[in-house]
Amino acid sequence: MKKFYIDGSSWAKGWELDNPETDRWSRLFCDHYGAEEYNLGENAGCNRRIARNIIHHDMKEYDFAIIQMAPNSRTEYFDGKVWKPAKPNTKWNEPHWQAYYGDIYTDEFGITDDEIYFRLFKEVLRDIPHLILSVDRGQSQTTIPIDMDISMKLDDRVSRHSVLKSWGLKPPFPYKENYRSKSRAHPNKDGCKVIAQYLIDYVDNT
Repeated sequence: MKKFYIDGSSWAKGWELDNPETDRWSRLFCDHYGAEEYNLGENAGCNRRIARNIIHHDMKEYDFAIIQMAPNSRTEYFDGKVWKPAKPNTKWNEPHWQAYYGDIYTDEFGITDDEIYFRLFKEVLRDIPHLILSVDRGQSQTTIPIDMDISMKLDDRVSRHSVLKSWGLKPPFPYKENYRSKSRAHPNKDGCKVIAQYLIDYVDNT
């Protein structure tokens, strides 16, 4: 049986879904190809964490990989026992992190990190088929050649409608908000179906 490696932040984990193990887009993608899903996605995950996971796995064991890059302002730290996330304006931030984001972190820092991690992912994954995705609507990752911004796709009427038509549905189609979670920060069950189809179409036609 094929085995697909998935990692990313809350979008990869299936945050806010009632049944993430069965309904998230990554599981639907794996199911389509009859593959086992090995998913390391984590809420508030950062690219540093994704890189740490990758270098601790033998990627030759996997038939396909999807890396959903996280917003580049995020990072993590080790508190002596476990790794913990850090990102701007959240309950996780202690005074030293407030100072980090206020006095040290800049957009240029984040853009450079994007390039570093993207190149690392491409190098480690060069021998297996893979996709590198974004979910931050192109705001912080415009300088790297990602394969697809799935958050933009969720908002793209023409692309979304083409998927719905391919499923035999007819207009009027639901508004894009019908595909988002209650917080509007993540795809809901139907949104995950659309994203999975985007990925399937991309893989089958490239």
